[in-house]
Amino acid sequence: MKTCPLCDASYTNHHATCPTDGAILIESRELEPAIVIRGKYRIVRLVGRGGMGTVYLAEHIMLGRLRALKFISSELSRDATFLRRFRREAQAAVELQHPNIVQVMDLDQAEDGSPYIAMEYVDGPDLRHALTGEAFPVERALAIARGVALGLGAAHAKGIVHRDVKPENILLAGGNGAPEVPKLLDFGIAAMKESATLVSRTRGLMLTPEYAAPEQWKGMASEEMDGRVDLYALGGVLHEMLTGQTGFHSHNTEGWMYQHLQAEPQAPSRTRPELANWVGLDALVLRLLAKDRELRPRDAAEVVGLLNAVHYADAQPRRETVREDAAQWERKRLVPVNEAPRVSRERPNEAPPAQEPQLSSFLQYGAEPQTGEGEGGSLFVRNSPVLWALAAALLVVVFAVWRFTARQDASPSQPASAAPIAAVQQPIENHPPLQNAIHQPASPKPAPAQAAKPERTDSAREEPPAASVSLPERTVPVNPPKLPQKVNISAGVAVGMLLEKTAPTYPPIAKAARVSGTVILQATISKTGTIENLRVVSGPPMLQQAALDAVKTWRYRPYLLFGEPVEVETTVNVIFTLGG
Repeated sequence: MKTCPLCDASYTNHHATCPTDGAILIESRELEPAIVIRGKYRIVRLVGRGGMGTVYLAEHIMLGRLRALKFISSELSRDATFLRRFRREAQAAVELQHPNIVQVMDLDQAEDGSPYIAMEYVDGPDLRHALTGEAFPVERALAIARGVALGLGAAHAKGIVHRDVKPENILLAGGNGAPEVPKLLDFGIAAMKESATLVSRTRGLMLTPEYAAPEQWKGMASEEMDGRVDLYALGGVLHEMLTGQTGFHSHNTEGWMYQHLQAEPQAPSRTRPELANWVGLDALVLRLLAKDRELRPRDAAEVVGLLNAVHYADAQPRRETVREDAAQWERKRLVPVNEAPRVSRERPNEAPPAQEPQLSSFLQYGAEPQTGEGEGGSLFVRNSPVLWALAAALLVVVFAVWRFTARQDASPSQPASAAPIAAVQQPIENHPPLQNAIHQPASPKPAPAQAAKPERTDSAREEPPAASVSLPERTVPVNPPKLPQKVNISAGVAVGMLLEKTAPTYPPIAKAARVSGTVILQATISKTGTIENLRVVSGPPMLQQAALDAVKTWRYRPYLLFGEPVEVETTVNVIFTLGG
């Protein structure tokens, strides 16, 4: 039996190369149970067979612990170059000790010379078997991605890049009530595979088409790759966990290459709309799948931080809250008047005086004026716009009547030679409806001084007083309107406020890849017109950084509200057109 090292397909011994991938087929042999290897490991059963060789479950005889033994195929074991690289990569993998990495514990050769590595045995399925075409719950997908990112961070810190992150290389430990722990498998093995196929010798490619980064498709040397290759693959795995399907789709090698180099991936919420309620999730996946590695997160630690920042924001309020708010509004909407009218016994024939509404309390937020204590009292709606309009109209009418009365009090028959009489302004406390009115100072006009008696005759009005009294006008302090901390404006309004604009620089790699489109940014314009809190809403990943660099230098005219500058929240559209 022979196996393809790329697609893991099995063929009979008369085949030399894989009909699908062109890779050299590797002959595999099978060890019988109970065979002891090097006096240390007793074979229990066959676990699986792949392109690199065969994996067995074995028992460490002295420790009584289960181990996974991965034997390298006989063809590869005869390649001296491969054996040197295998030893070097295995020694580096032994140094990786992390809860999210399958630990390599031993490196040795079997009695027939076949090299093998002894690894930690994980009693659980791999992620490929867990992905049955259905999407994972978001919490589970985020937890698995977070564990993989932590394992990658530990490996990258030691200069080890996996280069083949895929569901088949992620084992899920736990079960039976224990927390699920993802563990990365085969660190360093991907680099060894490069000497196992004809593909690497002809086109420099050794990759898994569904998850390979663009730099791998371009044939970048292994020494030039960094951890962002693994972050790209992690983005593809996360997309598949969230939607149940890969971010790109093709049926041949050329199609996969075009998809990873040219096509823009769709946001997971396009396939699964409820994901739009998870803040930051779409942006994270699209950033991981950026064609340009400079636009991806700089390292695994940043990915962990972005994963932790993803949270659920319910688009609709909970039903219990809606019912509670409606009940509270209904209780506060009307002022009940249940008491019967009271009539003074001392004056049975005289109707009780009507109590004038107190406008000062009437204008206070959340207070209701009382028009009487009888059942015939009016019902006032709390905080109603109509009520405020009626209050404003009442103010205007009362103020006009008061001014008209003041003018009528001035004597038209006063002699021209008489000394001017200064106006005496009555205290505003005598007019309860005007206690909270806005008083505009007016120029003083001739008006008679108030007599000591409440009633005056026409003859008394024509006689000038012995002395005139001038009192300063008294104004009622008015609380200025409380300005909001921030207001939202449309992108069209923001364009009219633009003072200085720097044109974005078209990224050369985006132009070479024929990438164009519009990048939508969310921005806060400060009170001085500068840009703050600039962040990407959507747009081609290859163009996002260029849009951010350009817009953060723009300046706007301050937005005024009641004559005062306020901060505004708006969107900015940056359009990239090829040849434009």
